[in-house]
Amino acid sequence: MMSASSPNLPGDNAGGSSPALLTAVALAAVSVVCLALVVAINLSGGTAWAVFSWIPMIGLPIAFILMLALIISAVRSRRQS
Repeated sequence: MMSASSPNLPGDNAGGSSPALLTAVALAAVSVVCLALVVAINLSGGTAWAVFSWIPMIGLPIAFILMLALIISAVRSRRQS
């Protein structure tokens, strides 16, 4: 017989992923795609549109800070329980 599922702990989002986490992951994904696009365009001898260069420079740090804030929030909620 399989063991019982783990109990829901405070800070766990049993209903799904939080909107902040989804935003951070989406922002990171879009930034990485734009970065890959810039690299591919430059390797092919072209010049990428400036917006494709700016999105990763702004998006990746914001996504990183948002994910770090989510980790800190989860640690704080687990320590309080």
